[in-house]
Amino acid sequence: MENKICLKIVKAYLNNKDDFFKYVDTNYPNLFKKENNKIIEEIIVIKNYLTTNELNSIIQDILNFLSNLIKLNLTANSLNLIPENFTKLNNLKVLILNNNKITKIENLNNMKELERLELRGNKIEKIEGLNFPHKIKTLTLSSNLIKSIEKDDITKNDYLEELGLFGNYIGDNENVTNNEQILNNLCKILSQNFINLKSLYIGGNYISKINTFKLIIKNEIKSLKLLDGHNI
Repeated sequence: MENKICLKIVKAYLNNKDDFFKYVDTNYPNLFKKENNKIIEEIIVIKNYLTTNELNSIIQDILNFLSNLIKLNLTANSLNLIPENFTKLNNLKVLILNNNKITKIENLNNMKELERLELRGNKIEKIEGLNFPHKIKTLTLSSNLIKSIEKDDITKNDYLEELGLFGNYIGDNENVTNNEQILNNLCKILSQNFINLKSLYIGGNYISKINTFKLIIKNEIKSLKLLDGHNI
């Protein structure tokens, strides 16, 4: 058997743990055998219906085979939070949880090697008490329900280079005159906490409608090279 394995399950309509193991036994025979320990480096399970509880249970049952797991993609399942057992994936570098039903960012503290976290298209309303994994470089929170980011919501991280906040509800839809001050405050928070931020996706918010949108960001976040995918 090869030294590196990607376990890929796309649109198999899995609903529970039994479905998962039946699929694996059929398509990856003998994968979870003792002699194959520690060879799985990537798991992709997307466009299924697995819930937080089911994924917690699956991870618990195969933890011994995941010590080398570096990438986990669970896009388009039915997660409503980040499962607790994910904290045991100590070598994980990439965690992709796009298009689920997650409402809160949590259970990340033990992921010391995490470099990329994608939570696009969830139901996150607020970033609160977020302690970033030390090495994280890319954080995607676009297309959520975030209305504001306050000073105490995030902690300083010198590694973060790319931040996605596109398509949220940041700003004031009723009194647009407030949006310039809201944007100024947000830029100060980002520049103070992410001194190496190079790419920011923040269009599609209420604050992006003001005429001075690009100018304020350019002046306040000196490290920035790309704004919504374009050079500034």
